[in-house]
Amino acid sequence: MYLSRIKPLLSALMLLALGMTSVWALPESATIKTFALPPNITYPTSVAASATGEVYVSVDKNSSLDQQSQMGKIVRCEDTDGDGTADKFTDYVPNIDSPRGSCFVHGTLYVVNPPFLTAFRDTDNDGVADETKVLVKGLGFDLSFRGADHTSNGVRMGIDGWLYMAIGDYGFVKAEGTDGSSAHLHGGGVVRVRPDGSHLEHFAKYTRNIYDVAISPTLDLFSRDNTNDGKGWNTRLHQFTALGNHGYPRLYKNFPDEIIQPLDDYGGGSGTGGLFLDEPGIPAEYNNTLYTCDYTTQGVYQHELKRVGDTFIAGQEKFHGIRAIDIDVDGQSNLYVCDWAGGGYRFDKEDVGAVYQISFGSKQPAFPDLASASTGKLIKYLASKSAVLRINAQRELLTRPSSGSTNPLVKLIRDTNASIEARVAAIFTLKQWIGERANPVLAGSIQDNTIAEYLLRAMADIPGQTANADVSLYRDGLVSEDPRIVLQSVIGLVRLGKKEYAPEILSLGARKSDFLEEAPAQRLPHTIVKALVALNASEACLSALNNPAQNSTALAALQEMHSDATVNGLISKLDQSNDPFLTRGILRTLFRLYHKDEVWDGTKWWTTRPDDRGPYFTPQTWAMTPAIQKTIEEGFNKVRPEQHSDLLVQLRRNRIDPTELALNVQVDEVIALIESSTPGSFAIAPLTEAALDTARDPETRLQAFRTIGRIVGREAFLAQLDILSGWEESEKENTLFQNEKQSFIFSSEHQQKPKIVRDVLRKPKGYQGRIGMMIALNIRQSPLSNDYMKKLVSGSLAKHKNNSEYIFAIGEMGLTAFKADVEAAAQSKKANLAKAGIEVLKQLAATKDTSGALVADLSIEEATKRTLNTQGDATLGKQLFARQGCVACHTVNPDDAPKGPYLGDAGKKWKRFDLIQSVMEPNAIVAQGFQTQWFETSDDFSYEGFVTSIQDGEIEVRNVAGIVTRFKQAEVVNQGTRTTSMMPSGLAANLTIHEFASLIDYLQSLH
Repeated sequence: MYLSRIKPLLSALMLLALGMTSVWALPESATIKTFALPPNITYPTSVAASATGEVYVSVDKNSSLDQQSQMGKIVRCEDTDGDGTADKFTDYVPNIDSPRGSCFVHGTLYVVNPPFLTAFRDTDNDGVADETKVLVKGLGFDLSFRGADHTSNGVRMGIDGWLYMAIGDYGFVKAEGTDGSSAHLHGGGVVRVRPDGSHLEHFAKYTRNIYDVAISPTLDLFSRDNTNDGKGWNTRLHQFTALGNHGYPRLYKNFPDEIIQPLDDYGGGSGTGGLFLDEPGIPAEYNNTLYTCDYTTQGVYQHELKRVGDTFIAGQEKFHGIRAIDIDVDGQSNLYVCDWAGGGYRFDKEDVGAVYQISFGSKQPAFPDLASASTGKLIKYLASKSAVLRINAQRELLTRPSSGSTNPLVKLIRDTNASIEARVAAIFTLKQWIGERANPVLAGSIQDNTIAEYLLRAMADIPGQTANADVSLYRDGLVSEDPRIVLQSVIGLVRLGKKEYAPEILSLGARKSDFLEEAPAQRLPHTIVKALVALNASEACLSALNNPAQNSTALAALQEMHSDATVNGLISKLDQSNDPFLTRGILRTLFRLYHKDEVWDGTKWWTTRPDDRGPYFTPQTWAMTPAIQKTIEEGFNKVRPEQHSDLLVQLRRNRIDPTELALNVQVDEVIALIESSTPGSFAIAPLTEAALDTARDPETRLQAFRTIGRIVGREAFLAQLDILSGWEESEKENTLFQNEKQSFIFSSEHQQKPKIVRDVLRKPKGYQGRIGMMIALNIRQSPLSNDYMKKLVSGSLAKHKNNSEYIFAIGEMGLTAFKADVEAAAQSKKANLAKAGIEVLKQLAATKDTSGALVADLSIEEATKRTLNTQGDATLGKQLFARQGCVACHTVNPDDAPKGPYLGDAGKKWKRFDLIQSVMEPNAIVAQGFQTQWFETSDDFSYEGFVTSIQDGEIEVRNVAGIVTRFKQAEVVNQGTRTTSMMPSGLAANLTIHEFASLIDYLQSLH
């Protein structure tokens, strides 16, 4: 993760840790008013504004984890005097379990209240819902399962008439609509259903815990996702598209090229509500754009979207700072944000939360009475600048007879002077109004590329209304120069069930370079593969294997088609193949087909940190596994020996143990994993075994340990703790790898793993726990640590003062500053704790007296003079070299990976005075080749530090904290060199003269 993204996050987290409100304020042109507070509303889980300004607040005192019934309701809040504060409160739905997301459209409040999606109406206008209809049942689980955390969440209606629902990774076993349509989802994602509960279907799969879906007027869908606390899935901004797989938890870690990447990654956080704002009373700089909420980082964020190819590049600016849960807008351009201030994961007090109204002072006309408006007037409203008015006018129009009234609508569709938002609203209104009769009319405008993608989407969008859709339009769309038109053509052919066009879809694989632009989330290449899978086009894909321009796309699709025909076809192609590239590709495809995923029965949830090795959550062999295994064993003889190493890595990646296969290979699998450029979590087990294998040479064991360190996530960190613990059991092993252990403990990379370090400290076990505490102790006292990390580890360590491993960690690090904790332990009535305290007191007593003046209290001249004349302790100096953060940028062993200036021969190269000066005044002499360099890249990020590597077009920079970032050389737009050293001048400030002299003694001892 880039440091430039970490800094704002750490600032926000520090505020959070201190219980402070964010310091960010609204734009100066905006006004904020407290709209509603407890006791009228409390524990607000969502907010839905009506077009006329009534606000429906979902209340759930169960919060996330409590499981009591009758703890939820929906409150109708009204501002009757127009002062921006609600003064009338009515229990619109007095009793409802787990009300989560909601939206209010044309008199109906749609609410996700798992396991249901429910529609509520107030037909007698008394402020209380008197009509209730369950649109979807089985949409998640009831309170008997786990509470409403990670469950089915938000709902929004698009101008296409679909209700899009944000599903957390509880998923559901069998959700069912009113017409019997059903869906199964083991994980999170987006599903959609018609407003009457019909045609329930998947839209996009495998997010983590999305809370809401924001829908633009042109039907682009977005969501801000949650982090998974240290396993490499951070707060992600998704753009959704039909057939999309976003990868959680099966693919994102070890198969990132098989998913739709997020628009951006924001580090830690908890994404919540979202809104695409398009209202006339909002200033241009804040309008027609995406907003998302984040509970953890306490903010509402504005995302400027720049359209690139078939997707967007997204910016992010903080709009307002509160514990935002949800956001909506009414027909007067007033924003409503609900705040979870004071709330936790369970009910513990009444006064939690608030709802705020944000406005920009633009007086808007009263929202029109749509029920009394003429049909012609309603069609004119579709061209309004207000998205709220457009969708409500559409819903009213759809209640009217269409006979003789569609001509003005068709005229609006074809009006090239009208806004794209108006034309899209007209397209989908016509389709919903007259059904499949609209298809020939829509087809008549297909030559207009401005609206072609929306015409193609509308004609194929609603099941049962596609009989007269002109398939040739979709075939023609495949050759368009516009990737968004191509995308909708591909999706349309799937919705029309046109398997016979699979060869044309396959041919798009050869055109990938035509569509690729500099954006993180390319949708089209991914959708091509998913379309072939959805069409079950195995025959076309097998036929395409002999075409070099298409076979990679074909193989990517075939690996998801578990059928006898697919496997037998691949085996036959392998037997015939003389192409080394194709042979290897077929083998890798068979690796994937070796297993299939177990069908989830809903009896267990995978918890907040599921197994993310992939490619399946619970891999199972199936009927064709024996044939696949035999082919794999024989197939290794068909590839060149130099390819064996890669294939062994791929076997592991697909959870197949190479040692259980009869393979005639001479390659050491561990070496293959070490040499792999992308080792994943699948490599942790064999690398751990190798690092602990005393029969292996020390260098291989060391590299196995370091390779695990290249793997992101909690499991890799815990594996390294296990290895260090195993090495500690033998004095020989401990001595052999002592330097590596020290480098690991004092590594500045731990600064980027706050939640992982915290979790290790929650239940420290044995020597692994001691190492975790040494890491935390180093963070606590290191001058390079940020305040947030110091506060986090201080709180964790305070809970373990009666843990003997904590005491031993202090002793092993020689931390006299923590002597009081050791003395208290020595007086403990617990025998093992007292024994540890007494033993460590002896260790600390052996350390020479370090009392005396601090370097910071003296002038540079006086500190230099005293240090020159003080005999230190080189052994203590070695500890200080690590503790003061010197190891972040310097190595003393010639075999270690290079960092900054090498100090292994410091005692030979520099005199004592020079070494003192270099620490006290680092700007006086800057080592040649280690000047501080700065870089600015095309994505508006900046980096500063010294360059440790430039190879294969990638620059590696190490900053002052020792944190490494990498970026492409081609992205650099500006760069330069600082005249000052990157080394901070205060590194010795907290040392006594004796300690500082000891550090210099250690450096002088290095020859």
